[in-house]
Amino acid sequence: MYYYFKGKVTLILKNSIVLETNSIGREFLVSNPNEFNLNEEITLYSTYIIRDNERTLIGFRSYDAKMLFSKLIQVNEVGPKTALLILKYGTPSQIVEAINTSDMSFFTRMVGVNKKISSKIMVELNNKVSLSELQTTKPSLTAQVFDVLKQLGFDRNEIDKAISKVPNKDLPLEIFVQQALKNINSL
Repeated sequence: MYYYFKGKVTLILKNSIVLETNSIGREFLVSNPNEFNLNEEITLYSTYIIRDNERTLIGFRSYDAKMLFSKLIQVNEVGPKTALLILKYGTPSQIVEAINTSDMSFFTRMVGVNKKISSKIMVELNNKVSLSELQTTKPSLTAQVFDVLKQLGFDRNEIDKAISKVPNKDLPLEIFVQQALKNINSL
């Protein structure tokens, strides 16, 4: 639902930070809160996780980390907290290299990641995630709008029609999404 936030870090907690955007403080779980500085202006890529009665914003310093997190939580028995733990112990490129070289020790040295989980990560992600895939540039604005509308529950045909009807595609993300939503409502 939320792709990224730009704002100022106003609080650093044990497992999270508070990012102030438009006078609203939002708490994000992050892999390593110590890599942030108070009052630092940042762009924080995000994922919104909904589980049972829990709704959690998870933040990432880089687009690569966000994409790797998405791959990790697709592995059976790897939840958001385990994926964040893994991201705490290495850069996305180090983690991908460990997966693709089947470096079990890279994962088992982490408290909370046992051999069984490490094996599942190796088997399910080996050769399915690459450094070049993670190091691609940020998606186009149109792709970001598509992702937002998809997360809101619209189907591909509706989204494609709505985006194609937006005359100026050089808008800020929020305005582009608003115009696409208006187009969906008029379909």
